[in-house]
Amino acid sequence: PLVAKDFDWRVRHLLAAVRASGGRSKVREALVMIATYTAQKERDGVKNWPAYLLTLLKKFDPEAAASDTKGRSGKGGGKGGGKG
Repeated sequence: PLVAKDFDWRVRHLLAAVRASGGRSKVREALVMIATYTAQKERDGVKNWPAYLLTLLKKFDPEAAASDTKGRSGKGGGKGGGKG
């Protein structure tokens, strides 16, 4: 049930961090894990697919997730960037 738009910039960025920490084979393992978990889900059963994929990847490789978060600290303003 996955579509290209499910792999938003956050998911792609975390996959890049996974690759940096473990190489292509680690990315392949991550994608196999994603395919396994998402095959059991209905498209309508997940409200936010990119967030779901991000959660799966963070559980798969917590170290890459931590380094990804550390690398982005200080950038952007997060939700609600001050306009209002």
